[in-house]
Amino acid sequence: NFIMDLLHLSRNNRTALSVHEINFNNLLDEIFEELNYMENSEKIRKEVKVNASAVFYNDDKRIAIVLKNLLSNAIKYSITTYREASIKIFININAIECKIIIVDNGIGIAQEHQEKIFDMFYRGTELSNGTGIGLHIVKEIMTKLNGKISFESTFGEGSTFHLIIPNLQLDN
Repeated sequence: NFIMDLLHLSRNNRTALSVHEINFNNLLDEIFEELNYMENSEKIRKEVKVNASAVFYNDDKRIAIVLKNLLSNAIKYSITTYREASIKIFININAIECKIIIVDNGIGIAQEHQEKIFDMFYRGTELSNGTGIGLHIVKEIMTKLNGKISFESTFGEGSTFHLIIPNLQLDN
């Protein structure tokens, strides 16, 4: 995983965007299938709602990396012992942009860690066995896409990530 994270970071910095039409239902199906191997993945209720008034174009591989990192964190830090774990994804697409909201009811991020979660190698919890590169990659990719990412989180209750990604509609 560490090597893959470093490869993603390196490729993001040195390669141009590769713009394609993105079908978020298919993309999320593929990502969740890849993440099925994670502990407790099958115990988490997943809800996806896509509302599209336009076709969305952007770099499908980079967006897949962003979503995979955010969703794997939501699975990794879920709470399945005393409540139903859930991940909700809301996607709203128009001719200008795509807004993605990812909501989980996992462990959340403590206030003292929130300003550093996008820093390279930063791990905000002792429960983490990750590299501390995943959210840094997400931030770097969002910058490359001219997108925006923000979040709010309450420790013990969960996190909500907001992404805004420009629609790079191709002229036909």
